[in-house]
This record gives sequence, C-alpha cells and structure tokens, in this order.
Amino acid sequence: LLSAGRGGKRQALQVGGSDGGNVCRTWSREDLLRRLRTFSTRTWFCKLDKVSAVACASRGWVNTGVDALECESCKAVAIYPKCPSSAPKDIEAVAEKFLPLLDSLHHKFCPWKGNVCQASLLKFPLTTPAKFVEGFRDRVENLCTSRHLPRVSPEFFKDFRATSEGGSAAAAASPSSSSPAAVKLGAKLRHVLGKESSGISEDKLLNDVLYRSTKLADLGEDSYQCSLALLAMCGWDCPAGSGGG
Repeated sequence: LLSAGRGGKRQALQVGGSDGGNVCRTWSREDLLRRLRTFSTRTWFCKLDKVSAVACASRGWVNTGVDALECESCKAVAIYPKCPSSAPKDIEAVAEKFLPLLDSLHHKFCPWKGNVCQASLLKFPLTTPAKFVEGFRDRVENLCTSRHLPRVSPEFFKDFRATSEGGSAAAAASPSSSSPAAVKLGAKLRHVLGKESSGISEDKLLNDVLYRSTKLADLGEDSYQCSLALLAMCGWDCPAGSGGG
C-alpha cells in the first residue's frame, strides 16, 4: 500500500493486485461524487448527519440497497440496524453505534481504514476564466438546437435598470428591488451582450452566435441572444442532439 510517492506526490491506495478495482483517492472530488450518486432517499432514508450519505461516501462506501452499504475497495458490507422506535433518543443511539462501523468494518488492509475525504471537496468548485468560457460555449451550442427559447421577463431588468440609471441608492430605496445576486447577474448579462467580455467575444463560435448576425444595438432584453446568454450563464443546457421544442 502506498500513500505518498517520492517527492511527496500523492498516490492512490489500492488493495490486492491490478484487477481494475476502485482505488482509495481521498482527495478526488470526482470519486466522492460518484459514490454519492449511488445513494437515494429510497435506499438511505432519513439518516442523521453523522451517518448521512456524505459521511458514508467520504469513507469509501457505496449504497447497494435499502440500508445496505459496500466498500468499493475491500467489498466489506455494512447493514444499518433497524431503529426500535421513532423516538429521537433511539434514532441518535443507533446512529452513534453505527458511526464507528464505517471505519472498523473495512477489511484489515483496506486503504479506506482510517481514511476519510475532506469536507472541502464538496464546496462549490472554483473555475478558471478559460473553463468558464468552455462551459458557457458548450451550453450555448446545445441551446441553439432548441426551436424556441423563453424570453427574459422585463421584470428581471427593472431594478438593474434603476441601479444603472439612478445609482445604487435609488435601487435600494425601491420596495421591489431584486436581490443583489439578480442585479449582479443583470450587469454581467449586459456586459456579455455589450461585447465587453474579451474571453467570450474572442471565441469564434460564441462570436458567430451572439454578435455576427445582429448589430450590438439590437441585442436588447427581448432578443434571442439575450435569452440564450442568460440561460447559458445560469447553467441551463439542452442535451446535445435532442432538438428540443
């Protein structure tokens, strides 16, 4: 078993031979999310935080059935015991007894024994400008396959317009002011439609879709490009090849 190579480089811990089994990579967000996807409310229902899906997946377990776990490395099995009643003290007692089993039930030489993923892996990941443009481009390209896109409601721009024309004080005084996040999003959308983002305007596909066929002055709030840009900025996508209606 190896935990660190020469020069301090991290190496995956693995049990046994090279049979292609899953390895222990406590630093891998991708691996953790893959294990988390095996859990559902149907098979791992109403557990306390200390024995939640996150707590289990962070220790190498996957959900294989109702109240059933399996280590993806050593294949050990853990069954969550039935609670004698729905009383909070009984639920807490069962969780307290099960928690140490998430470590002790791993086989003797399982790399997950004594290891756990850091909670920071589940924080919203930071992204680079290049990655942002790449993701934005992919969503724009896929959304273009849809026959119709919803138009942006005029209400969305109402407070942003008040902010840009009358200053932040005027918007703050308005009883219908949007949240700061909505105002910021409106500003970023105007930034994109105004061709003020070099990363986006220098991308060939995005330049063709957003700017080439329309004058900048015509990229208004009711334009197709406005809907396209806003949806893509908010993470909406259309499955490639779906030809959505």
